[in-house]
Amino acid sequence: MDRQQIIAVIFTVLMVGSMVAWGATLI
Repeated sequence: MDRQQIIAVIFTVLMVGSMVAWGATLI
């Protein structure tokens, strides 16, 4: 894996994690 792929994976994890956390606060 090169740096761009690693950054993309980290960004995706952060996006999904923030969406899950935001959804959990609404429930």
